Amino acid sequence: MKAGGTTESDLPHLLITLGLMGAFFLLLYWCGIYRFSVLRKLGLPGPKPWPFLGNILQLITFGGIHAMLYENMKRYGKVYAVCLGRLPTIVIAEPEILKKILVNEFSSFRNRSDAVNPPPPLNCGLSAAKNEQWKRIRSILSPSYTTGKMKQMIPLMEDAVGVLMKKFEDVADTGRQWKGRTLRL
Repeated sequence: MKAGGTTESDLPHLLITLGLMGAFFLLLYWCGIYRFSVLRKLGLPGPKPWPFLGNILQLITFGGIHAMLYENMKRYGKVYAVCLGRLPTIVIAEPEILKKILVNEFSSFRNRSDAVNPPPPLNCGLSAAKNEQWKRIRSILSPSYTTGKMKQMIPLMEDAVGVLMKKFEDVADTGRQWKGRTLRL
């Protein structure tokens, strides 16, 4: 028996145990980052994600998703990658690319993220619909959004904005509190 209470025969068991623990932690680390490799292969810039968490800690740092996305856009450009939890996400703020995706190639980009799941009745809209339901809604709505029809809507929108601005001015002039409604998503 050696000093410290170990024998020479314990050394191989100790090495095997350490090797298995090392392999376990490597496997655990790989499980935490393998979903992010898709974005790395695309070569998109973006903040480095943490295993299992992605860039979710930035939500706390920046105080919300909008501030996080805006700050990352200023740092990495108008097309970059983030990982919202374990969900690899490409953020696009370039108008020409968005036009190509949402107008020209819309049939190739019909399913949205499952990360946002709005409550009823908002879950039946175009942005939350999937597959055939999305295709049906899109085909119904598309004729309503031609350039000519959009131009016809401008006076209606201007009237609605005018009414809203008048209400805001009345509230501001009288000093009374605004009693709005909050929609929680």
